[in-house]
Amino acid sequence: MPETLPKLRTDLVIRHMGQAYVVKDPLSKDFFKLDERTGGVLYMFDGLHTTMDLANALDIDETEAVLLVNRLSDFGFFAPLSKKKQKQPWHYMMWPVVNPSGALSALVPVAKVLYSRTGLVIQALIACIGTFVFVRHISLFYTSAKSLLDPAGIVAAYIGVLCISLLHESGHAMALQAFGGNVSEMGIILLILVPGFYTDVSDSYLLRSRKQRLIVLIAGPLLELTGWAMLVLVFRAFRPSGFIGQFVLGIITIAGLRSLLFNLNPLVRTDGYFILEETLGVTNLYEKAFSDKPPGRLFRVYAFASVLYSLFLVLVAAWGAYKAVTRSNVWAMTWLFVFVLIALFSVERGRHDKAA
Repeated sequence: MPETLPKLRTDLVIRHMGQAYVVKDPLSKDFFKLDERTGGVLYMFDGLHTTMDLANALDIDETEAVLLVNRLSDFGFFAPLSKKKQKQPWHYMMWPVVNPSGALSALVPVAKVLYSRTGLVIQALIACIGTFVFVRHISLFYTSAKSLLDPAGIVAAYIGVLCISLLHESGHAMALQAFGGNVSEMGIILLILVPGFYTDVSDSYLLRSRKQRLIVLIAGPLLELTGWAMLVLVFRAFRPSGFIGQFVLGIITIAGLRSLLFNLNPLVRTDGYFILEETLGVTNLYEKAFSDKPPGRLFRVYAFASVLYSLFLVLVAAWGAYKAVTRSNVWAMTWLFVFVLIALFSVERGRHDKAA
């Protein structure tokens, strides 16, 4: 006998996005992407239709309809999933600190200028100019970076990286707010006892425009690179000394490397990875690439490149450890620390998505 379908939760946010439906759970803050056929029958979960009605609408048998109902139930579509407060692991802890929506609303006019076509081009040009100056005078920056070896230099560099990380997260947040999204949470993340910042911009999934979703993803690293480039120009022109000079050098050294090795690298699950996903129009790229049957050549190439890059990181870390331990090489120990610091500060709070 056909069973009555359960009622869909009324607090779920459902958006029809082209050939898919995106569902936001405001309680768990999870996002779910449903295909056109599945999303198109959500209206039937009203407590009146039956599993037979669902089977007929999807042209499947009733057993498959029941399996679909169970899968949606596992997602918490009919009743909120019980969320017991779990103890966070010591090496990865997050604390929400502030709801920045009020402050971000005041910055919307600024954000609209920054993330207009003209604003994006100007930021990209500044980043390119800064990169050119950095490469042309790399010996100057290399020599000056030795000042970061003393304790004051390490502290200055660390504070600088915190500041540029906050600028990065603010870039994501301002772009999302400018496009009508909601940023409800910014906070502190502790990675292996190293503090940093995170911003929850998962609402970007609800933006209907792929262009806007891409701009939200690009906004963080682009604003960071713009700030980095401006500091490169300042240091080249004025060569500040003391704590200020170390502060600027810390940002130049670490922010530049982390953008190249991590943030904009699609082989690491940071901004570059999500930009590639959005550009290709795929979800769960990593999981599909490393599945038993990757869906295409692109996924197999991605998996191969990802493995090679992981081996590269392991070799770099091993080299640094070898130099540090066997030769007491101060530079090797310092750069091994910098390398780990870059990796930690590059970890983003990913956009969680599940497919049904």
